[in-house]
Amino acid sequence: MTADRGPISIHTLRADAHHLLKALRAGGGAAIAAAERFRILDEFRASTAAELASQPERLRLRNALTVIAREHESPRWTELKQDLQRRLPMYESGMAALLNRWFAAYEPARASLDERGGFLLPYRSQFFICESAGISGIAAGSGCTGRCLPLLVP
Repeated sequence: MTADRGPISIHTLRADAHHLLKALRAGGGAAIAAAERFRILDEFRASTAAELASQPERLRLRNALTVIAREHESPRWTELKQDLQRRLPMYESGMAALLNRWFAAYEPARASLDERGGFLLPYRSQFFICESAGISGIAAGSGCTGRCLPLLVP
């Protein structure tokens, strides 16, 4: 399952699916533990973990993504992904173009803000600058009226 790494994101859940497949293909105890997780799926429930671990070619990324979805109480990966996109409006389609200046440190982000304008926001240990349309999209997607947005540096 997903370790506690902060907010759940589509990227981290997809990475979890890849790690699950990698563990299955590694063999040994890790493969048995990974195979047991696949047994949550109807198509593999009748197989033992040992049988699944001995036939890793039967299991694909789509199966691993479905395992991750089920472990997060969603029947399918596409539904989990859509749910996350609804809860994280910054990642809705079309928003990527408005979030195109990313920085690992505050100082270069602030310099870019001073030079080119926009709004400076934090994200985990990084910073990004978006235009006013991006702020409107974030607020509209969250139901925010303006007071619930993070501290903005205009």
